[in-house]
Amino acid sequence: MSRRFLSRRMGPAWIAAILAGILAAAAPWLERLRPLSIGERTASEVHVTSGEDRGIGSLREAIFLADRADRRVRILIQVPLIRLGDPLPPIINPKGVSIEAGAGSVRLDATGVTAGAVLDVSAPETLISGVEVYGAPEQAILLRNGGARLTNVSLRKSQTGIYVVDGVADLTVSQSLFDGNAVGIHVDSRTDGIRLVDNRFQAHSNAAIWSVAPDGPDPGSSAPIVIVGNRFDRDRVSVVLINAAARLERNTFVGARTAAMLLNGAAAIVRNNHIRSGLGFGISAESLDHSVISDNEIDHNCAGGILVRNAQDTLVVSNRLYTNGYGIVMVLGAVRSPNTVADNLIVRHVEDGLYIIGASPRIQRNRLMQNRRAGLRLSSLLAVGTAAVSSEPFVEANLLEGNGTDVPVLDSFRTSTGAEPSGGPPDCAWRLDPIEPRQQIARSQ
Repeated sequence: MSRRFLSRRMGPAWIAAILAGILAAAAPWLERLRPLSIGERTASEVHVTSGEDRGIGSLREAIFLADRADRRVRILIQVPLIRLGDPLPPIINPKGVSIEAGAGSVRLDATGVTAGAVLDVSAPETLISGVEVYGAPEQAILLRNGGARLTNVSLRKSQTGIYVVDGVADLTVSQSLFDGNAVGIHVDSRTDGIRLVDNRFQAHSNAAIWSVAPDGPDPGSSAPIVIVGNRFDRDRVSVVLINAAARLERNTFVGARTAAMLLNGAAAIVRNNHIRSGLGFGISAESLDHSVISDNEIDHNCAGGILVRNAQDTLVVSNRLYTNGYGIVMVLGAVRSPNTVADNLIVRHVEDGLYIIGASPRIQRNRLMQNRRAGLRLSSLLAVGTAAVSSEPFVEANLLEGNGTDVPVLDSFRTSTGAEPSGGPPDCAWRLDPIEPRQQIARSQ
C-alpha cells in the first residue's frame, strides 16, 4: 500500500477520532450551555403575560405549573394589573416559590372575589415582592408555612392583609404598605420568629397588627414578635398584643383613635418609639410581667401617655412625656414584685403628671414639671364591695417644679367598674398642636 494512499485515507480518520475525543471530554461543559427545553424552562421560571383571570399566560396557570414542578419556581409577573374573579389556586410547591413583579409592581384586583384567600401559600420559603393585593374579601395573603420573605408588597382595602397561621416560623415582612384594611397583619398564637420591619400601616378599622393567644407565652419557648422601624398612621389601634411576647423598637405612631398599643398579659419590650396625637392613651398595658417601657417619646395624646394596670416587676423608665392628658397612670400592681417608675421626664400635661391609683411602685428620679394639676398624685382605690387599696410607693429623689401643686396629693379614686380616669374628652383641641416636640422638651428642662 502506497504512502500516498495511507496519507489520503488515514488523515480524515485521525481527524474524526481527535474531534470525537474532544467532544467527549467537553460534553459536561457543553451540557451546561445547552438551552433548557420548554418543560425545563417551565419548571424553573414562569412568566405571567396576561392580565386575565384565566387562560394562557395568566397567574392562575403559572401557579398550576409551579405546583407541578419538582424544583423551586420563580413566577415573574410582566403585566401591571390582574383582575381576579376567584381566589387563586393554593401555592403548594414543596421546594418553594418566588412571586415577583417584573417591572415596578403589579396589582391583583380582588374586588371580584367573593370569598377565600387571594394568595394561599403553603410552599416553604416563599418570596413575594412587588405585588399589591386590593380588595380581598378575607385574607390577601394566607401564610401556612415558614421561611417566607415578603418585601415591597402593598395590601389595601382588604379584610386582613396577611394572616399567619399557627405553627409558622421565620417570617419577615419588610418595606411594605398596609392601607385601609380591617386588620393589617394577624398573627396566630403559636408562631415563632416573626419580624415586621420598616413597613407603613395606615387607617386600619380594627388593628394594624393583631396577635392574641389564649395563654401567656412560656419563657424561652419562642422568639418574641419583632416590630421595628415601622410607621403607623390613623389606625383604630396600631398594635394589639394579648399574651404575646414582643419587642417594639423605633416605631412611629400618629393619630391612633383608641391607643397606639394595647398590651395585655404580654412580656414586652417597648423601647425608643415615638407616639403622638392619639385620642386615647399612647400605651395602654395590663397584666404585664417583667416588661420594659423605656426611652419612648410620647406627646399630644388626649387621654394620656402611659397607662399600666395590674403589672408586676415592670420598668417604666427614661421616657419623655409632654402635653398629653395625663402623663403616666399606674393602677394596682403586685406588691411583692413592685413596678418601677424612674428617670422619666413628665412635663406640661393637662391633668396630673404621675397618677398612682392603688399601687405601690418605686418612684425615683423623675422630673415632674409644669403639669397643670398635681405633679404627683397618690390615690387609694375605692371599689364597691371591696376593701380600699392604698397607694404606698417608695418615693425618692424626684423633682417637682412648676406644677399646679408640687406637693404630692393624697386622695381617693372611687369606681364601681375599675375604670381608669378618662383624662378628657374623646378629642382635644391641643392634640394637633403644631409646636415642635424638641421645643416642648427644651422649654421644660
